[in-house]
Order: sequence, then structure tokens, then C-alpha cells
Amino acid sequence: MIEESLIRGNKVTNIILIDNTSAEITQTEMSASKPNADGEFGRGISLLDQSEAVIRESQITGNPELGILLFDGSKLSLDGSLVQGSFDGILLVRNSEAVIMNSEITENDAGIILVEESSAIITGNTI
Repeated sequence: MIEESLIRGNKVTNIILIDNTSAEITQTEMSASKPNADGEFGRGISLLDQSEAVIRESQITGNPELGILLFDGSKLSLDGSLVQGSFDGILLVRNSEAVIMNSEITENDAGIILVEESSAIITGNTI
């Protein structure tokens, strides 16, 4: 569990979950990640290879590439949180799933993107 924390300014991604790992994140700020030397990446949180996260009452802001990435069957529950100021707010790729509720996904170039058989339940949000 990650709770009441500030995770800020890390290269590539602030938090990364890989290979079927899970995390519960509450009242945490994941912000201002930095791209690598080639100018790529800069993510708030990355869920890869069937990983899962429950994020509540948190702020994911000012990450250059992505606020949240879900890849290869990963799952997200996002509730009462802010995803703001990234190129893409939330990106779901390759059979990933999300439940996004009561959150604000604003001031990104794109709010929520689903590709390659991904799915989402999106309710009660400001996008």
C-alpha cells in the first residue's frame, strides 16, 4: 500500500508495476516525472503485464507523456482522483480494463484512450 505520499520528478515513470503485481494507492501525488535522455516517456504510473492498481483520492499531474498507462491485460480502479497535464491522461492497451469513477481527467491532449481490445466503465467523471 502506498498512502499519503509524494512521488515526484523521477525519470521515465514515478511508479511502475510489472508482471502481475498489485498496489493500492491512496491520497498520493504522482507528478512531474521526467523523460529519458531521448525525450521519451515521463509517466505518472505504468501498469504492465497483467498488473493491477486501485487508486483513490490521488493526483497524477504534470507527467509529460502519460498520466496512467495500462498495458497487456492490466487493470485499474480509479476513484475520486485527478489526472491532469499530460499528453495522454489514461491509455489502455492490449486487453486492459479500467473502472474510472468520480474523477477529473482534464487538461491533457487526450483524456482517455482505449486500443487493442481494451475496455472501461467510465461514470461520474469530469473529462
